[in-house]
Amino acid sequence: MRYEDDFGNRKYDEEKVDTPEKEDKFLGVKTGIVKSFGEYNRPGYGHIYDSSNNEYFVHYTDISGSGYKNLARGQHVKFKGYEGDKGLYAKEVSVINC
Repeated sequence: MRYEDDFGNRKYDEEKVDTPEKEDKFLGVKTGIVKSFGEYNRPGYGHIYDSSNNEYFVHYTDISGSGYKNLARGQHVKFKGYEGDKGLYAKEVSVINC
């Protein structure tokens, strides 16, 4: 941005360069079991444990499919695991039949 100082000299603000956000680390396609979902007055949120007993956060918008999206405790699921600034989370969650 250009401006003039008290003496009429043209000055330029240094432009701020936006640094790109750090990308979350993709951990691979995982299978796991739903620990909880929509419990404790927190509808739309839950947790999944993978086969290594790591806990992943899941939000209803990350459940695959259309219509009402819900998971039940104990359901077997497949998902893409990610590690972000706030911890592990799941995307593209789908129920698998065992």
